[in-house]
Amino acid sequence: METFKRFEDNDEYSKKIIDVINEISRFLLNYLGDKFKEYWFSSVSNEIKELIDSLTNNKSKILINETGKSLMVHVYGNRIGLNVNKIFPSGSIVVQLMIKGLSGFYIDIPDVFRKLMGKKEYRKFVEKVLIPMRLGWAATDESKREDNKPAIATTQLWQVLLWLLLYPGRVYVITPIINVNKSNITMVWQLRAHDHKSLKLTALNNAIRLDNVAFLIFILAVILGDGDVTIEPLNNSVKPMIRLAISSIRFENWRLILDRLKTMSIEWSKIESSGKIDVVISTNYAIDLAKLIIGALPLLMRAFLDILENLGLEKWSNLKLIANMKLNRRKGNAQIEIAGIKFTVRVTRSAVELQVLRKNETEADEIIKQVKNVYGKDFDIRKRKYDNKIKIIIPWVEILKHDDIKAKVVAKLYEMLNRIKDDKGRKWIIKNIRKLTMNKS
Repeated sequence: METFKRFEDNDEYSKKIIDVINEISRFLLNYLGDKFKEYWFSSVSNEIKELIDSLTNNKSKILINETGKSLMVHVYGNRIGLNVNKIFPSGSIVVQLMIKGLSGFYIDIPDVFRKLMGKKEYRKFVEKVLIPMRLGWAATDESKREDNKPAIATTQLWQVLLWLLLYPGRVYVITPIINVNKSNITMVWQLRAHDHKSLKLTALNNAIRLDNVAFLIFILAVILGDGDVTIEPLNNSVKPMIRLAISSIRFENWRLILDRLKTMSIEWSKIESSGKIDVVISTNYAIDLAKLIIGALPLLMRAFLDILENLGLEKWSNLKLIANMKLNRRKGNAQIEIAGIKFTVRVTRSAVELQVLRKNETEADEIIKQVKNVYGKDFDIRKRKYDNKIKIIIPWVEILKHDDIKAKVVAKLYEMLNRIKDDKGRKWIIKNIRKLTMNKS
């Protein structure tokens, strides 16, 4: 974006952002710490001891709510409440301590971006960057208060700071919830922007009308809100993945947004489970999307996200890594056709197996039937659940029994040997070629 070129490699602007972030962080943590500590020792700590004693001696009144998705247990005191939520089918347990009577406070957030540029630049920055980012949050993590003010609840400090700088002005802050889990204890920050109107109800309609640059920044905010960015191991390579989580009942509302991605040559698939749909963008499509997003961001915003990276913004770290990736693996270069179906050749230290993924049991059973129609009803072909899909596998022992399958596997292994540079991977391939060519059915 030409308008923001003067921010390139300028440490002065990064320093100003860091100064503002430090100032806000110190105020929030120090003020809240003092306020919380005072209320905790004066009003809450003794009641917690009493609540624990009552639970231990079976004197507490316990409320239980059960749905198909979760089991919730509630225990209430005068100033505190305890919620325990067991989520099905994962079995994960979320424990929340609710603190009543802890008042919130207002904080005035400076418009740091306005201070860093002239009026014309700032108007363009609002149009191309801030509004798309706000729309992304409104479409995901953000909620709308009764007074039509945007609000958010989060345990992540990076998210608190990013959201505050997107909504400068007077902001109400309260922290009445503490998450207590095995790995850590986190405080839930609840924020409400007093000087802005919520975009929640019109977020998707407004986003689809954005130009391509602003639309990509909207997608970034969606990823930071309800998305995930990961780099997963896959055979002798890695698989970059960008996921967007959408509730099943709202999926059709997102259809135009997702179709817009396809017009930008970004293909996606969907995985549905428990009332939620994961939109998955993987391999080279993930790389292309990461490059497009980073290319759309003005350097000032990149510098801001780099600063938040130090506070745990891992999604941004992974997005940058993915944008710089070059995959040796391309779709189809490790596949062979068996009974009219393309199977991927998976190489391990001591064997080879053929596998293919399908969305559900019905599709998996059709694959198995098609293969058995060619190779007979006793052909050993297996299926197992894998990442909300079904993996169909032809094992090593079955490859050894059929010369036509064996010949295709050996030919593909020689192709892979010419491409792979990794010494360990090459050793595994050579070892399996020898075993296959020496073994006669």
